[in-house]
Parts: sequence; structure tokens; C-alpha cells
Amino acid sequence: MVDSCSEDGTVEIASEYPISIVQFADCSDRSCGAAVQLGFQIARGDYIYLIDGDMELCPGFLKKALFYMNERKDAAGVSGLIVDRDLSSSIDRRRYKLYGSMTAPFCVKSLGGGGLYRKEAISSVGYFGHKCLNACEELELGIRLISSGWKLYRLPEVSVYHTGHQIPTHLLLIRYYKNRRFKSIGLLIKASFGKKWFWDVLLENKYLFFPFALSLISVGAFFLAGPVAAAWSWMFFFFILFVLLTIRKSSMTEAIESLATWHVILLQALLGLFSSCKSPEEPILYKVIK
Repeated sequence: MVDSCSEDGTVEIASEYPISIVQFADCSDRSCGAAVQLGFQIARGDYIYLIDGDMELCPGFLKKALFYMNERKDAAGVSGLIVDRDLSSSIDRRRYKLYGSMTAPFCVKSLGGGGLYRKEAISSVGYFGHKCLNACEELELGIRLISSGWKLYRLPEVSVYHTGHQIPTHLLLIRYYKNRRFKSIGLLIKASFGKKWFWDVLLENKYLFFPFALSLISVGAFFLAGPVAAAWSWMFFFFILFVLLTIRKSSMTEAIESLATWHVILLQALLGLFSSCKSPEEPILYKVIK
């Protein structure tokens, strides 16, 4: 187990089990991607299962995932359905609706929510998790794997039970804003510059084009016709987007949530885009707790 310099009883609880526990030597190195990478760095098996701290593995799924992976030599990873114990946010509700329609295995671009990975596949693409990312680490990994010819599968079987933050979407957005989670999207784009998967990363974040285009239109109107024209042009195109999203989602509330989320993500993604980013290939220093 990788402990990210926790200050609660995590290490004490984990010590009751017959497992190895390591901790970051430098707590400033910790991040979601770094924790994943450090786990991979010390792993010795042929397979790795990635699971978040707010998830519980469904009994029997691991055996099914191993069987499916062994049947398909091109499979770098296999996951299943995430069952949310609470549907407070629109993210959880969309996932519930999507998974409820699944009846057969299908290829995906990332195993968001964790899954079983073939260590050979991870080694072939260099590293497991990008140490600079506090989010999007599974997406970044999936894009690298697929660009190298591997495939990721999601089975119509329950893999984990998820207990999220259990708060409404707008409060979750505020939480993500405060911890700068969305900054990782900018770092992800920056880290993919010059790589063969750069356009895949942009495609996965194509929704950022809309708030970016709104900003460019407003800035252009400001210099061409002044602040009043800039304000009116922004409101006009914002209203058009709102109407289109309302039609698509059949919900005014979710349309507003999407527009707000896009603008917050764009703001922090720009911060990430101009932030420093360490090489993901460098080994992470750690100390053995048990």
C-alpha cells in the first residue's frame, strides 16, 4: 500500500493486514498520479489492480477480469461497472444511466474508477501514473496504452461499490475548484505536447473549446466595439449554448452546471498549462513503513 503522508489512522489500520506499506520520502511529491506510480514502482506481480480509497471491490470480479484478460492478449486493462451508493451529483447520475444500459463488454478509452491492468502493458508505455497529475491520471494512461496498440475493456459486471462525496454538483464543483483538481487538465495537455497522443488528449477535452471560444469572441468584441458590445456578445452566445445544452440534456439545471463547470475547468486548466511539470520517468523516492 502507498501512503501519501496521511495524518489520520490509515497506516495503523493498514498495518493490521499482511501487506507492505510505503510512504513518500518527500510529502511534496504526493499526488493522485504519483501514488499510482509509486505503487507500480514497487509492484512485483504480473497484474496490478488500481482502486481508489472510496471504493470497495466487488467479490468475484477479480476472477472474471483475469479470465477475460487472459482470453484477450491485446487487453492492457479490464474494469467493470461502478455502483454508486449515492447519486447526489450529476456526474454520478450520468454514470448510473450509462452503466444501466450496458449488456456486453465494450472498448473504452480509460478505466475511470480503477481496474485490473497487465503489468507488461504498463511497462511497454514507460510508466503507470504521471506524477504531476492530481486528476486525469487514468485517462492519460489509457490514451498512452491505446496509442501503442493496446485495448481497454469494460465488462457488464459490477466491479466496485463507490461512496463519493455525497454532495450536490455545485458544491462538488466548489470543492474541486478549491483543491485545484482541474489544473491537472492543463498539465495533461502540456505533458502531451509533441507526443503522438496529443490530439487524442485535446479530443477528450473538446468541451473546453466552448468557453474558450466565448472568451475570444468577447475579447474581440471589446477591442472592436467596446465593453458594452463585449458583454452583449458574451451573453448572446452563452444563451445559445445554454439552449442547446438544455435540449441535449433535457434539463436546465444540468445545462447551467455544465456551463459553470466548463468555465471553471478552463480557468484552472490555463493555470496548469503554464505550470512546471516534472518528468514522469523519474523514480519516486519512498520509505518503507512496514
